[in-house]
Amino acid sequence: MTAPMLSKILTQLLRKPIFMAVPLLVVVLWSFSLLIYIHNHEKYVYLNIMDMNKPKQENFLTAKSMDGIKLKVSQTILTIKDIINRVEHFMPWMDNKEMNNWYSKRETYCNDQLQLFNHNFVHISNGLIDMSKASGKRGGEEIKDVMNQKESKEYYTLLPGFFQLKCDEEVPNYTFSEINHLSQWLHALELVPMFPRTNQTISEFTIAITRYEYANFYHTMTDFYNAFLLMRFFNHSPRDTNILFIDGHPIGALDPVWKTLFNSSEYVANIPKVVMYTDLTWGILGYSSPMESHDRVDIPYIEDFSNFFLKRYSINNEEHLKCENLTISLIWRRDYLAHPRNPTGFVTRKIKNEKELVQIANEMYPSYTIQESQIDLLPMKQQLQYVSNSDILVGMHGAGLTHVLFLPKHAGLIEFYPNYWSAANAHFQSLSKWRGLHHIFWQNSNSSNELSDKYTQIPTSTFKNLLKTMVHKLCPI
Repeated sequence: MTAPMLSKILTQLLRKPIFMAVPLLVVVLWSFSLLIYIHNHEKYVYLNIMDMNKPKQENFLTAKSMDGIKLKVSQTILTIKDIINRVEHFMPWMDNKEMNNWYSKRETYCNDQLQLFNHNFVHISNGLIDMSKASGKRGGEEIKDVMNQKESKEYYTLLPGFFQLKCDEEVPNYTFSEINHLSQWLHALELVPMFPRTNQTISEFTIAITRYEYANFYHTMTDFYNAFLLMRFFNHSPRDTNILFIDGHPIGALDPVWKTLFNSSEYVANIPKVVMYTDLTWGILGYSSPMESHDRVDIPYIEDFSNFFLKRYSINNEEHLKCENLTISLIWRRDYLAHPRNPTGFVTRKIKNEKELVQIANEMYPSYTIQESQIDLLPMKQQLQYVSNSDILVGMHGAGLTHVLFLPKHAGLIEFYPNYWSAANAHFQSLSKWRGLHHIFWQNSNSSNELSDKYTQIPTSTFKNLLKTMVHKLCPI
């Protein structure tokens, strides 16, 4: 039995990335070595750790000790069976309680070809997508060509048979967390005795997602983060992870980021009519991301995600604190065109006295580097360079502050809120908390500071105090 089991495991391990396969191989070989050793010495097991000067007979295990060894053997066999199961079904060896919880709440059907995890995501092995069972916009258009397009037109209607799996069972009655498009996807899954002829087979790991608020940096970051978690959960690397958009959004400024973070991204409308996916995951809904639970103490792998993101752009975030020359970076919210529903590009929560704040910072700290930017106008790599070289980030509450993810570990965020926007919107307070960064905020309570076109005047005395407080947090001496 030993040789076939070992062969089976090794064959599966060879399909895994080397960084994952090597440590697993060590565990497997150690386990089998223990079994072989015990098998060959079950009558006369000699303990090397015992005193070699004693008579050899005294070093043999007692019957009681043999019972202990047999228990260890049983435990080792269970471990090996778990290894086989996880390797065969793309399961991880997680060092994170949350992901272990995902795995423990797994439901499987169709000989494990259909696996449903924690009411949040699904894995399908050897399943089909049939585009003749879908209707919706192709996606990828220029915004100017679809101006004032209703958002509802950018989401697909899926008929039963859009997803297919060869299986003689019934589709399970399963519910997903919150209001979730995965419920629609499950209704579009058919378990069939035979597949139609396929036009293409894709063997790489593929995460299918539907994006909401696709032009918003924060909400898109939840999608990036969810995809990263699933890539890690299923033991894949960026080079063999593909993203499939099951939506019809027009081109957005953040679309190129997907192709940088992962191997590829594609609109479902661009695939051939019938495609076989050997390794397909239905991704986590953006609104169900751990990143959206702001009251949590922590979320899984947030620092790893930050490093992953920066490294995909060849940026090294190892800035050291230099109190004699801090970098204070201000980012501005200004009107800009992001999606078809806002043709004027008008945004709220803007700062009226931008130049005044820059002047104050320069006067207070003449030896510091003071920089300002409407950061959403920069290519992503420049945005990341701007933030990762900053010690203090300053800005109005808005999606741009998602960049707190990429500040150095010693850094801090100063966040402003107008009087019409609640500070209970703790997106960036939470990101700062999870990363162990400094965070202070101010909310306007004086209506005279709120001006037309949703501009807010930041009182100079308030800004001075906030800046002084943050500098002291970073450099208390």
